[in-house]
Amino acid sequence: MMEEKDSATLARAMMAYLDCPCRYFPAQNDDTAILTAWEEARARGDREGFIPVLVTVNKTLWEALRMNAGDGEDGDDLSPFDPARAKEYRQKALTAPIPDFGETLESYRAFCPAYLQKWLQDPAPAALPEGEPSHAFWGYKNYTTGGTQPLLLAELPTGRAWTVFAWLPFGGWNSCPDTPALMAFSRRWRERYGAVPAVISSDTLEYRVPHPATLENAWELAKEQSVFCPDSLDTDAETPLAKLAADLAGSTVWSFWWD
Repeated sequence: MMEEKDSATLARAMMAYLDCPCRYFPAQNDDTAILTAWEEARARGDREGFIPVLVTVNKTLWEALRMNAGDGEDGDDLSPFDPARAKEYRQKALTAPIPDFGETLESYRAFCPAYLQKWLQDPAPAALPEGEPSHAFWGYKNYTTGGTQPLLLAELPTGRAWTVFAWLPFGGWNSCPDTPALMAFSRRWRERYGAVPAVISSDTLEYRVPHPATLENAWELAKEQSVFCPDSLDTDAETPLAKLAADLAGSTVWSFWWD
């Protein structure tokens, strides 16, 4: 675990990378103050045209951000970087066409585990099992201490939810989607469910969902999310896709984690 002085140093480097208003929160015993600040920023962002995202301050995320921005030279994690590279990457990501959602879905589906590809062919069940809708973030938690990780509350200067990843290109490793794919999925989910990225860590992405899925459209959404993040599925469940669909119906928070 990083010492607080190292976390503060890394936070300053990440703020320079993001180049937007940020507030630093050292590790907390609970998330009350953090969520209060995020809610205030969310209300203000709706008026002022920015999206607040809680970003964990850790070296693994920092390495991913630097690598995607073309600044992944060997060296210490806290070594200086050229902010111009991050800005150049951001501009390219913002001006590039967003990939077609259907084509993106199919391209990622081709790399899904065989068992998931089989399940994706199943018809919608007549009824879903009892679900457990989610309404709380957990991606910034420190499960060793029971508190939170050090965090930035970043006010990203965009009103388009899918462009958050131009500032925070954390993906592109293992099965985690790359920036264009993150944008393609996020634009679809913004248009259909109002979904907005709210928490980003080195391996976790969480959305705030003001218009949750219903029982009628949760099955389709479950298939999309299982392709986006196969680890979303509880493979120990009797019917994993149906269980995911049941959980999504009514959920105001979506959480994704990649191994």
